[in-house]
Amino acid sequence: MSIDGSQRRGLHYGWVVLCASVLVATGALGFGRFGYPVILPSMKDGLALNYTETGLLATGNFIGYLAFSLIGGLVATRLSPRVVISVFLFIEGVSLLLTGFASDFYFAMAMRVVTGIGSGGSNVPIMGLASSWFSVRKRGMATGTITGGIGLGLVVAGGYLPILMAAYAPVGWRYAWYFLGVLTILIGVVALAVLRNRPEERGLDPIGGRSAVPAASAPVENEAIYRQGAFWHLAGIYILFGFSYVIYSTFFPAYISREAGMGDSFAGALWALVGAISVVSGFLWGLVSDRWGRATGFACVFGLQTVSYACFAATTNVVGLYASAILFGLTAWSIPAIMAAACGDAFGPRRASAALGMVTMFFSMGQALAPAVGGPLADITGTLVYGFALAAVIAAMGVVGSLLLKPAKFGKLATVE
Repeated sequence: MSIDGSQRRGLHYGWVVLCASVLVATGALGFGRFGYPVILPSMKDGLALNYTETGLLATGNFIGYLAFSLIGGLVATRLSPRVVISVFLFIEGVSLLLTGFASDFYFAMAMRVVTGIGSGGSNVPIMGLASSWFSVRKRGMATGTITGGIGLGLVVAGGYLPILMAAYAPVGWRYAWYFLGVLTILIGVVALAVLRNRPEERGLDPIGGRSAVPAASAPVENEAIYRQGAFWHLAGIYILFGFSYVIYSTFFPAYISREAGMGDSFAGALWALVGAISVVSGFLWGLVSDRWGRATGFACVFGLQTVSYACFAATTNVVGLYASAILFGLTAWSIPAIMAAACGDAFGPRRASAALGMVTMFFSMGQALAPAVGGPLADITGTLVYGFALAAVIAAMGVVGSLLLKPAKFGKLATVE
């Protein structure tokens, strides 16, 4: 069969790349970032840590991610994205394994930073790879599908890790890290074997056809983006999301297991439920923002998350815990999906990636700051409740900020192509 014939009648290899990309997101963020909350309560007890220290471990992960999300993307544009993604997944996997050998806070902190480096160096390039394999009109679907891998990671972490930790208690948390490390390394092997940098490597066009817009364009002027009021408005919205959701996600299992007294198994099962529901969150709210506008999409998500965080702050009742988990799952990865679309609206397709990278820096700052605030607040007050209340207040500010976002503020960059 000819290349052209296989492209018309056979399975396009882009779908294989997309499936592998979902696995990469599962390892990069689902395991590297969101496996930690499930392990945190047992690890906290095993290493005799306080909430300030457990919060700083999460902050270390976000610092590593912030640094190498920028570097990983730049390196991937100059070298092979396939190789860069695989190498950083291997780095992450080894660091997860080594975390299981931690004997004190400082070694654990170093490994969490390295895990963040591996996550950032693999996650950002895998999202960029979708641009090579899918046309503009298919790209949102592709990136939304890839973010669903994060939810799959939560399902695995929440569904299996509590069982593993219980089987090897009191050192089960170490085996949980070993398990995540091995899985991440295996995903790195799959990525190296399956991913391809461009459809041209297999004699194919992108899924959806080639864009009518020429690939070459004038260089992006970052200063022009910074001068737009829309940039700072979007950056403000993103930092509010980063801060509020990280407090909730970092201390979610610890609160349910310890303060609500439900135990690690129930906390893990509820975290797995969040992951299962969250698989469709980016796709769902992306459609809402397409239909009713980015401001409406942002505001709805922030509003539901405000209620979710407030439920944790107000009650340990099982009904309230389930309500909070379901609301968060329905909205978990929505803000990043809408933000990508909003950057395209505000700055045009040629500058969208640069603008998204810039606002993501502010998002990462919010993520890094949140655990460093939430942990000490819990130690000072003796409860995680005030951290969740703070997250609810920050999310409510996000509602207000979102409603003030008007398309008229987007300036002229979107039309200067």
